[in-house]
Formats: sequence, structure tokens, C-alpha cells
Amino acid sequence: MRFSAQTAVSWRQKSKSTCVPREFPKPQAPHPLPDELWRSIIGFGVRCRHARSIDLPDPLAQTSYVSSDDDHWYDDFRIFSDRKSFRLVSRYWRDIVDEISSEYQVIESNDDLITLIKLLEGPNAKGLKKKKMSKRIITTLPPKCIGSSIKRLDLSIQHSYDPQYVVRVLHHTPNLLIFLNKNGPPTAVRNRRTPTEILDALPTLCPNLLRLDWASPGEPPRLEDVVQVCNALPFLKTLRLTGIRSYPVPTPNHHLRFIMPNLRTLSLNYFPQPVGEDFVETYALTWAPFFATITGSVEQLPLLSRFECDPLSIPLNSISPSPIPGNPVLDFFKIHGHKLKHLKVAAWEPAHQLRPNRALLPELLPYCPNLRKLVLTERNPPSESLTLPWNAPGCLLQCRYLEQICIMPFHSLVIDGPRHLMEAAIIKPLDELMREIEESVTPPRPVGSTYYGPLLPSSRVREIRIHNAGPLEYVMEYPSWLRFWWRRWNIIGSLFSDRSGISFWETEDQIEGFAPFSVSGKAFSTWYKVLGDVHNGRRPLVVIHGGPGLTHQYMLIPIVFYDQLGSGQSSHYRKCPQDFWTPSLFSDQLETLLKHLKIHGNYDILGHSWGGFLAAYFACHRKPPGLQRLILANAPASIPLMQKGLNILLDQKGPEFAAMMRQHEAHRTMHAREYQAGISLFISEHLCDMEPWPPDLQESFAVSDEDETVHNQMMGRKTFQVEGTLKDESTVAYLFNITAQTLVINSDKDEMHDICVKPFADHIPDVRWFKLKKSTHVPMFEEPESYFQLLSGFLA
Repeated sequence: MRFSAQTAVSWRQKSKSTCVPREFPKPQAPHPLPDELWRSIIGFGVRCRHARSIDLPDPLAQTSYVSSDDDHWYDDFRIFSDRKSFRLVSRYWRDIVDEISSEYQVIESNDDLITLIKLLEGPNAKGLKKKKMSKRIITTLPPKCIGSSIKRLDLSIQHSYDPQYVVRVLHHTPNLLIFLNKNGPPTAVRNRRTPTEILDALPTLCPNLLRLDWASPGEPPRLEDVVQVCNALPFLKTLRLTGIRSYPVPTPNHHLRFIMPNLRTLSLNYFPQPVGEDFVETYALTWAPFFATITGSVEQLPLLSRFECDPLSIPLNSISPSPIPGNPVLDFFKIHGHKLKHLKVAAWEPAHQLRPNRALLPELLPYCPNLRKLVLTERNPPSESLTLPWNAPGCLLQCRYLEQICIMPFHSLVIDGPRHLMEAAIIKPLDELMREIEESVTPPRPVGSTYYGPLLPSSRVREIRIHNAGPLEYVMEYPSWLRFWWRRWNIIGSLFSDRSGISFWETEDQIEGFAPFSVSGKAFSTWYKVLGDVHNGRRPLVVIHGGPGLTHQYMLIPIVFYDQLGSGQSSHYRKCPQDFWTPSLFSDQLETLLKHLKIHGNYDILGHSWGGFLAAYFACHRKPPGLQRLILANAPASIPLMQKGLNILLDQKGPEFAAMMRQHEAHRTMHAREYQAGISLFISEHLCDMEPWPPDLQESFAVSDEDETVHNQMMGRKTFQVEGTLKDESTVAYLFNITAQTLVINSDKDEMHDICVKPFADHIPDVRWFKLKKSTHVPMFEEPESYFQLLSGFLA
């Protein structure tokens, strides 16, 4: 649900009589809703993702948005505009929004700590450096209410900070439920540990803490500190660690024992490489000493149901002499395995001298009879030391309640490279893993059997999911491979699905993804959808939508759709200089997408409206050798000529009507009722004459209204006078550079008048111009039969 500021103002007008009388602090409607229901409704619109997530993200959840890591407040860029809109409704709504906004605090610098302390302690805050309040913090709540509202605190400080400032914050957050530490460098462990002051303050000042999370290896705690803090938090439900200081333990310390009576989730991430010569002596790439602290008795971790560890099989013995006897990992599963319902481990295990020929996971599964979810992390590419086969047909049959298996990438970074290398690094190892899983859920084949097809399973596995993100996003470019495995899993009655839980049968001809795109070092992403297989030998068609600022929804013509930068599901960039938005920028984006999809050597382009102007600009200035055919539908060759054509159409409505419209635009009173009525009339005659508008066209304009940055900065806010960066743009002088066969389409009632379309026919060497008779600006809806017949005949 999204609200614009205009919608919120209308709510405020209604609230005077139906919802919130301004002189009272809460709604006094004829049939008022309970306060808690109002909070739930408002919270749905303004609360950040994972603000109250006690558990870690579940890759097997039934949702369209699943992250491999925890999310942050800045993931949903629209949340802040929603909050501003909700705050306009009434004072009561404003207070609720401020309270919900205070729940999740992210600290990225020492200055952020100072700002938060000033908010919590008010004018009495002392001993702080002078600093202006952050502009992104908007609240009218008193300091005491802010502190009691904070439920989650994330530390993500990359540089030095004062630990005492963190302690001062904790003094004012008695209701804190989640404490997440992402301090320090995110990729390597340095000689820096979590300050003792913070660890001592947590159980004392925040006794109700439910989740303790070291999500980054930059500031790992000591083993003894973790034991002390966790044992002092009786309600702790989730613990995640990415590294531990003070390894190896010189002698077995039987006093280091975890209790954690309410812990349900334990996550031990892969150890990163330590940095610094003096750090090697107190650090080892193993969780074995940690396992020794939780394998003392069955009374430890009585409620544990979810366990994550990556990898499992590196024993302490393989790195340095160990005083810990036996195999602590195996001991852990013998004691706690029967409690586990959710297990996440590495798909490929490292080899070492104790287990040179087989993996550990098949030996652990018999101790997990109640397992329901199994998540395997896939490393790409796996090294020779990470390719141990399971060699255990039917091993998953021992988990008689197992229902779901998920394959996840080890990291979320999208990688790219030559096709043959990507196949070797991603598709081949993934295919091997799929075969291992298939063998593990089916009974062993009879001795002497020559049948190698799929066998019916005895287990209850109902879903095999590939989390197609990061490196595994590349599998979407292999629909034939996905179809092959969909058929094999379908035979044995299992759903083969993507990260959203959607069957690959439903998406085999519709591939979606994000292509990386950078401008001056700033990273963006381009959302795209591919219909069919772009590598099947046939030339693909790339569709460029109009606007600027609209989205792809109204252009449902195969084969490759994408949303331009600042539109739809691609990256948005509101706070940028106006000259950032140029045709050259969008040409760079299109060029990057073609290379990402590996179709830049042979393709066609269809551009509609602004997309047609961009397609012509791209063909003129970039002279792409792979472009074979070009379709310019309802598009202008020149923005000044487009403006001239619009005014010709306006004058046809009569001098009084035209004068009224121009006067409102000159005085910038486009919100006036008579101007809005005039625009509605003009649009109904020259943009779309259907009533009501097609759903896809409505959706495209609705999504565009959420962020009008691109349209306002490129075209301006006026209809009949272009004021943005496009006002002087023209392709007329360069059209002779287009060597591709070109089809130009418009209509008699099109808002793209002949005066701005004719230069295409005059200057492009190989061009055909067709005018449709029964449509305006969107012939794909108004006369689809003639339109698609024209396209198919040209592309044949």
C-alpha cells in the first residue's frame, strides 16, 4: 500500500469529521477503531522490514522478497515518503508514525551516536561534541518515549567510535529486543574485538533482549564474553556469530558452558581470513572450541530448533594441535540433532587428513530425524578441496519429516563473465549438487540395475528450491536446464521452484533479474524480464518503454523488457543533479543490459514514445553493429518538434481553450480544476481513448506516480512546454547514421504529431512509415490486431 502526499491531505480533510478531531489526541469517529488496530494499520505502511524480526530471514519462506542476509532501513526507499504522507493526516497519526519510526535505529558513525544521545537525553545531554541534528530524523516525541520505543539497534560503524556512547544509548532503551553488531571492515577480521563495556552493559540494561547478532566479522567477541553475556540473557531466542576471538583455547575449560534455555536459532557463519600477524595466534578457522561449550549435556539449549554452520567439517586438529578430544561437531549432533527442524550447512565440504574421501553431512543426518528444512549453501566456483561427494544414496530418507530443500549462494554479489566460464563455475557444480540431492532422496538402486532414470522417493520432500540471487541468478539464463530438472522433480512429486516459491514451470519462459549498472562509480541495477530463450539462435527483440518515468507494464510484447533507471523496479536516484538524466545515460544503461544478457551481437529494438526517441538516439550515436531491425512506435525524432506538434493539437481545440491551458502553465497553476479537466480531455483524445484504461496502462502510470523524479527533471511539469534536460534534444541531424531496417508507426490522433515523426521517414536510409487509423498513442491496446500484425510482418 502506497500513499501520496495528496492522498494523505484528503485523509486529513476527512479526519475532521470521521477519524481524528484535531483537538483530541486519538480518533473520535462515530464508530472509532481500537488504538491497537490503528497502530497495526499504520505500522503496515511505515514500519521497516525486519524491524521486529527476532529470527533470521528464512530462504524457504513463502514470500516474494527473501534476502540472504538481514535487511536494513534503506532497502525500501519509499518508506520515508510514506511516513511523511501518514504524518500529514492528524496529530494522532503523526505520533504513531514517530513511535513506529523510532523502533529501528541504525548507527553508521560516531556522529550518529551523538545525535541519538541528544534525542534520548534531550537538552540535558552533556559531554558530547557539538554537532547538528541529522536532517533525516523527524520526530516530535519526548526523549523518554523515543527510548522506550526503540526495539532494534544496529551498529554498522566502519571507523573508530566511543563505546561509552553506545552504553549511554543502552541506558535509555529498556525495551530493546534486537542488538546487531556490524562494526568494522565487512570482509576480514582485524585485531579488534567487541568492547567489554558494551558486552557488560547488554544484560544489565537490556535484560529482555531476544536476538544477539554479530553479522559481520569486523568486531568479533571473545568466546568467554559470549558465554557470559548469553547466560545472563534468559529470554534470548536468536544468536548469530561470524567470528570468535581468543582461539585456540589452550586447555579444555569446563566452566565455559552455554545454558540459553530459550534459544531457538543458532547461526555460525563461515570464518573469514584474519588480518595482522599478531592476530594469527588468537584465531583459528574452526568452530570446534565453540561446539565444546554446548555439548556438555542434553539440558543445554533445550528449545533449539534451527542451526546454521558453514562449514561443518573443519576440525581443530587440522589447523593446530587440539586439547579437545573426539569430534565436537559429531558430539553436537548426537546431543542436539533430534531437536533440529531447520538445518543450514555448506553443500561442499573441505577435505582434510581425517576425512579424505567422504563428506560429514551424511553421517550427521541420522541424528536429525525431525528435520523439516535443509538449506545448502553453494560456493562458486568450488575449489578442488571443496568437492567432496556425499556418496550416500538415500541418506535423506532417514529424515522422515523432511519437506523442503533449498540451495543458496554463499554471497549475494552478482558475478558475470564469458558464457563458457560461467557454465563451468556455476551450472556444472549446481548440476552435480542436484544429482547428489536426487540420489539422497531416493532409495539405493538395486545391485546390477541398468536403469538410471529418477526413482520414486520414500521421503516426503515436497519442494526443491533454488535461491536464484547473487551467483545463482545466472541459472535463469538456462531455461532448458531448468525445464530438465523441473521434469525430473515433477516425476517424483516435488515442486522445483525459485526463491519466491514459484514453480519453474510457471517461469520457464519468463526470466527476471537485475543487471548491474554504474555511473561515475555509483552502483545501480537494471530490472529486466526475458520471455523465451535469448540463446536459442533466434534474434531477440529489446523493448524500450516510454515516459520518461513510466514502466514496462503497458509494453507486453516479447522478448526482453526492462525498466529504465529511476523507473519501476530498477534503481531510483532522487537526490541527484538535474543534468544527471540525459539520453546518453540511458544509452549506457541499454548497452550494459545487452552485454549482460550476451545478446549485443544480434538483436532488434522496439521503442515506444520516449523509448522510441531513446532507441533512435542510441542507434544514431552508438552505431551498434548488432542492431538488425529498429521499430520506432509513436515516437518523436526531436523534442522541440514534439512540443510544436503538441501545441498544434492544442490549438485545434479552439483559441479560448488553448489560451486557458497556456495561461495556467505560465502561472504554474496546473492544479486548478479547469486545467485538470482540460488535460483529461486532451489525454482522452490523444493518449488513450479507451474507457476505462487497460489495467497494464493504469499500473504503469500508478508506479510512475510514486517517483516522478525522472519525468520532472527531463520533461518538466508542464505538458505543452518542455523545461527539463530534453528541451533541446534532437536526433534529426544524425538519423543518416542508422543502418538498421526501420519501421516507424504513428496515427492520425496520436499526440506525436506528424511534424515530429516525419524526420524519421526523411532521413533514415532504410525506413517504412505506417499510420494506424483507429488508435491514439497506445495502439497495442486500442487496435492490437493491426499493430501486432504490422510488427510480426516487419520482424519476420
